[in-house]
Amino acid sequence: MIHLRSLELHYHFNYNVDDDWNNQNLMKLFNDTSLCNILTSNGLQKLHLYTNWEYPDTIIIASLIVKRLPHLEIIELNCHNSSQVPETLHILMNGLPKLNFIIFHAFLTGEKQQELKMQDLQKHCTRTYRIEDLEPLADMTIIHIWL
Repeated sequence: MIHLRSLELHYHFNYNVDDDWNNQNLMKLFNDTSLCNILTSNGLQKLHLYTNWEYPDTIIIASLIVKRLPHLEIIELNCHNSSQVPETLHILMNGLPKLNFIIFHAFLTGEKQQELKMQDLQKHCTRTYRIEDLEPLADMTIIHIWL
């Protein structure tokens, strides 16, 4: 039996089509029940998803990950969309009971509303966690979360 413990997906933006098409194409991957069942049954524990465009809908992607890959223990997301970081973290932290660690690479804007949402994460998270922001590197922030 083959055990696939780690999967790294590099999903690159197709500049010949619009943002919506790129989002739909990525969502089709996580909506593929048979593919996700194969990954889960082969012991997938870590997912590293890298997207190189600015506006993927990370909330929908996180919801699909929770629905289709419920046994993940480690998730690493590289995403340029900073507006959905708190909501995405909330979905992953509360939706994946075996999740131990999240690494989130994002371009955080430092907006007051976003800071408040990150603080509200503690109120709405059903699990205990520790969060650490690493120093921004070229405007990108790396967030580590231990659950």
